[in-house]
Amino acid sequence: MECSCLLCLAARATALGDRRGPRITKDFDVVPGDGPVLSRRGLFALAGAAGAAALVAPATAEAATPATPRSASPAAPEPRTRPQDQAQAQARGQQARRQPAARGGVRRLWITNIHTGESFNGVYWQGGRHVPAGLRQLNVLLRDHRSGAIARIDPRLFDLLSQMQARLRLREPFQIVSGFRSPETNFQLYMQSSGVAENSFHTRGMAVDITTRSRSSGQLVRVARGIRYGGVGSYRGQRYIHVDTGPVRTWVY
Repeated sequence: MECSCLLCLAARATALGDRRGPRITKDFDVVPGDGPVLSRRGLFALAGAAGAAALVAPATAEAATPATPRSASPAAPEPRTRPQDQAQAQARGQQARRQPAARGGVRRLWITNIHTGESFNGVYWQGGRHVPAGLRQLNVLLRDHRSGAIARIDPRLFDLLSQMQARLRLREPFQIVSGFRSPETNFQLYMQSSGVAENSFHTRGMAVDITTRSRSSGQLVRVARGIRYGGVGSYRGQRYIHVDTGPVRTWVY
């Protein structure tokens, strides 16, 4: 069975076109052709089929040719950052980097030893850590003024005093009535007064007795209790109070 598609019809039309049909010589003799004679209608049909095949052939060839993959369209360019937006972003980054330092901040303390007249008014914490030179000065200032013994003072005690000064908005130093006490000094005071604890936090560098000229003992006690940093004690008839970094507790003696 012969194929009836346009391509096959065009091929047969081409083959038939190469055959020589009957012709007439100059003497009017009829010479038979190489194949069957086609009618005029048949010739027109074959010519039409050949033309249609010629039109379809390029489309068929294009469909048969493997399609060249299209390159991916380029990504959309990122939006340009305006200069003012870039400046704001940099400012926010710098602010975020400053936040940790701001939380640690700079901690100051102003105290005076009433027995030696020595004072400290400076920074003991900066850049997220204690300032060694400041701690050394404070340890010396809070030494046992009776024996001259120097001990390491608990740095949390300085934090407590610094917070109290900030809340009281003091424009004067805390006056240190008693700082570190050597075990010998504390035992002597213990034997002389019932107000001295045998195992006082003073002997551990964790307590001070303080007073001010502009604030009453009651004001000092209220602020110290509000911080809830350790022990707070007051003494009837006295302007000084006791604060330490031990367990949170209060008493009146």
